[in-house]
Amino acid sequence: MPSPSDPSYATYRLGGLLNLRIEEGLCPHFQRKLEHCQVEEGEPDISIQRGRTDPVIEDNPRDKTTMVTDSFLPVVSVWKPNADELLVSDGRYEVVRQGGVYEISPGNVTIHGQPLDPFLEHQLLRPLANEILVPRGAIMVHGGAVQIDGKAVLLLGESGKTSLVLSLMAKGADYLSDEYAFLTPDGRCVPFTPYMWLDDRHFRHFPELLEGCFPDPRVRRRMRKNMEFYRMGYSFKGENVISRQLRELLTHRMYFEGLTCRFDVPYPKARMPSSSPITHVFHLHLNNDDGLIVPASYHQIADIEATSAWIRFGHTSTMAKLAGMPTIDLGMMRGAFADCIKGAECHRARMKMRVVRTREDYEKIATEIMEKVGGGHGA
Repeated sequence: MPSPSDPSYATYRLGGLLNLRIEEGLCPHFQRKLEHCQVEEGEPDISIQRGRTDPVIEDNPRDKTTMVTDSFLPVVSVWKPNADELLVSDGRYEVVRQGGVYEISPGNVTIHGQPLDPFLEHQLLRPLANEILVPRGAIMVHGGAVQIDGKAVLLLGESGKTSLVLSLMAKGADYLSDEYAFLTPDGRCVPFTPYMWLDDRHFRHFPELLEGCFPDPRVRRRMRKNMEFYRMGYSFKGENVISRQLRELLTHRMYFEGLTCRFDVPYPKARMPSSSPITHVFHLHLNNDDGLIVPASYHQIADIEATSAWIRFGHTSTMAKLAGMPTIDLGMMRGAFADCIKGAECHRARMKMRVVRTREDYEKIATEIMEKVGGGHGA
């Protein structure tokens, strides 16, 4: 029987596929986005809890490498220029990130120090979830999705997903995802969270969003100020240390902390289905041709998306393997992805470079997608 001093936990059923248990109060912003799928009980597949509150961390301002005073063997120093060390030991590995140490073992994440909600949500959760989901034939993907007349339309690719979701919702589509979604073995798309990630580009293309997302004039003024900082961050084009740090500070902070809202705040008539059968998949790729949509095979889409995910997160599987933990490989990810979308009609959508896109460009592709799907409004 737990003692009064034991921490309390909240359990979330993600996509109807796995249970995530988080210690109460540990990641409040992240947990707020998961309130819709909170359940009373369930055996956790992944448990996230608080560890030591003051790990000994040294910051080296010259190369931005963070070191932990511990007995673990350093294996990899960096995975990108300003990344932090990865440390491995028998049965577990650690990731050090901006004041926190994330100790990962099978089914557990223990956070020592200060947790960083965006890092947990955008860097750790997806690869850890896929270590569990892929062997079951499901997968968590980086993609947007809407429902049109009861059919899920999946939007994949590195750029343009959210703006295209907004364009389709403006035409009556229902919301499924703008960032992450779950795909099931029986070919269904399941939402991750009702919260959308918006930044300055979206408010420039869809200025009506500002009043819809932030009806309180005081909050709206603060958001405008945040967007000014965001634009200022993008104005620092140099590659010297000061420019890079200012650009990262201003743009990343505003993106992750300042501009998130529920999908039904700006679109009160939209709804978020619990799941929807995937009938169409569109992979967005950069090309200066105007809104041309061409057929593709589900194998091509699965190859592109699984490889992209592996390039970004493959180091976690490598670390798990070195630590002697169960892991997956690229072939397993590719196979699970292909099986989830094999019943869908697949296309590639050519888009202009991000810096020259206009709202009209998104509207044109959204109209073509609506025609392909055969729907005029959301279900």
